[in-house]
Amino acid sequence: MKKGSDYLAKLAQRLSGYFDVETDKILRDRKVDIFAAFRQTNEKYFFTRSIRVYGYNNYEYCIVQQLSETGQSADIAAFTGFLTELAEELVRPSAEHMSTYFTGILVSETGFSPEAVAAAQRFVYARNFAWGWRGWCDIRLILVDLGSGEVYANRKGKGVMRHYRP
Repeated sequence: MKKGSDYLAKLAQRLSGYFDVETDKILRDRKVDIFAAFRQTNEKYFFTRSIRVYGYNNYEYCIVQQLSETGQSADIAAFTGFLTELAEELVRPSAEHMSTYFTGILVSETGFSPEAVAAAQRFVYARNFAWGWRGWCDIRLILVDLGSGEVYANRKGKGVMRHYRP
């Protein structure tokens, strides 16, 4: 597990520039190796801060889990179910909520089965709140194979997968 722990340490260090990073955190009775949270508030004022025109919030959460063996489609199903439950719990739609992204990263030293990769690439979670007036939520899914150096992602995750290359 040396290669995996080195990767997790480097990833936590990279994320700490923009995210509040916690390691070995318990979420919904499940231990995750890294939980990183990013919160951004944007506001527009008219002349002074007392006359606020509008404001909106953006959130991003990265959840990293290392597998002890080769990733199977059951592992993907369990992890995506966990991410979906977490999204339902953490997202609070409001007039100022714009977007929330969950990036779930599964790391394996021994790789993933072809069925697991296919299941991950097919995974979709996108939700609009009040037809987008109260924001939206998307889940990105990334699989990192430390043995071969390959990274796999679902459609939403393809835009950020280069940041997770070992």
